[in-house]
Amino acid sequence: MTRDVLYASAVGVASGILVRSFLFVDVWFSVWVCGIAVVTGGVLLGAPKRTPPATFIPFCLFLLFFTLGIACFTQSETHFEKIHTLLAPYEEKNVHFDATIIADVEERTRGRVLVVAPESIEGIVTPVHIQVTTESLVPLAYGDRISLAGTLARPEAFASDAGRMFPYAEYLRAQGIAYTLSFASVTDVT
Repeated sequence: MTRDVLYASAVGVASGILVRSFLFVDVWFSVWVCGIAVVTGGVLLGAPKRTPPATFIPFCLFLLFFTLGIACFTQSETHFEKIHTLLAPYEEKNVHFDATIIADVEERTRGRVLVVAPESIEGIVTPVHIQVTTESLVPLAYGDRISLAGTLARPEAFASDAGRMFPYAEYLRAQGIAYTLSFASVTDVT
């Protein structure tokens, strides 16, 4: 029974995230599903001298965690929408800001890729992560505080070598990255 509850909970969250990532699901749908789980659970568990089926509790938990998965995905999407709204005036414009490198620096043939968390962008404090591409030869490492200058852009889908469209924005979003800064200049490493 314990294993069934664990599986139902995990599969419920994963299913909720999966459904919400492909379909727009209204908040009221989530409330409705959660209500069904609670009402059904209350009716069957509250019925006198009746034992609910063994699959009942895992099913109700699946519905509750399905709703939780939908809510988690919706919250993540809302977070990115707020960031894009705040920084929209600075998109496709040159910006200058101080940031901390929050992931290992990736060396590539055409430069380096790093992920940074800015202290603020043009005076706006926002919890955003930015993927920076630079050709700078300045030694960089995880945890360094740096000054950056470059053009702030939202990532866009692109065609792969096989001719398929790669959803680059969604790929970076899954890693918590909302913007890119290509060919940035790096100064003041500390």
